[in-house]
Amino acid sequence: IGAVLVYRGSAAPPQTPAPTGAVPVAGLARRGPDAAGEATLHAAAADGFELRLTGCVLHLRGTTCVPQPLRGEQGDALLWNGEVFGGSTAPVGPEESDTRQVLLSLGRAGDVSRTMDGVHGPYAFAYWDETRRTLWYGRDRLGRRSLLRAELTLPGGWRALVLCSVVVPS
Repeated sequence: IGAVLVYRGSAAPPQTPAPTGAVPVAGLARRGPDAAGEATLHAAAADGFELRLTGCVLHLRGTTCVPQPLRGEQGDALLWNGEVFGGSTAPVGPEESDTRQVLLSLGRAGDVSRTMDGVHGPYAFAYWDETRRTLWYGRDRLGRRSLLRAELTLPGGWRALVLCSVVVPS
């Protein structure tokens, strides 16, 4: 998974364009050969931030590959690297996609922490909650899926929060 949140730092004048392509995520492609996708949410000029989500999927579960990022009806988005083996919040049948079930559970529950506590299995995720305009991210308690985090200073007073499942060489 790869998520890049570019936001206006306190030193960035409102008219300064965001360097939205400044953080490469192309190295993710080797993580999942079955599907790749990218979505950009919000315009930096209008909203003061841009969120770029990149997903590369290795299809392991369900009858069909579910490309990521997966978008919900309310504009939410999920990047998921994991397997749901059980739990109280995201039951997954043998023919279903864990990514789809986790997104549905997150959208219904409204409490991200409680929802993720109820997921049994290894995972790392990034979830954009459109209603709350909040980016949630984390991994299971044992850390069985990698999730790396970096904060960068970009030109023009912009900043970036980068989440990634692999180190992307520069």
